[in-house]
Amino acid sequence: MKTVTKNSICLLQVDIIVNTISKDLILNQGAVSASIAAVGGKSIQQECRSKYPSGIDYGEIAVTGGGKLYCKLVCHAALPNCDQDKEKSKKVR
Repeated sequence: MKTVTKNSICLLQVDIIVNTISKDLILNQGAVSASIAAVGGKSIQQECRSKYPSGIDYGEIAVTGGGKLYCKLVCHAALPNCDQDKEKSKKVR
């Protein structure tokens, strides 16, 4: 079953949180990513660095544990900024 809700993503008790992120997987560069890092703890950023030392490409997903969040996994999806590069944003693998 799929449910859509409006709330702080960091407070939800779910299996997986999906987060859009830059290719370098630095969690403090966006509001949602920063919130995930702050509430989830340092282990999420550390896992990004250890499992994906070169980052990921657009359209790829990095999977980490949930740290102190109420989820099992966080899927970090690298998507181009639609306003900056419309050509890249047309197709995501």
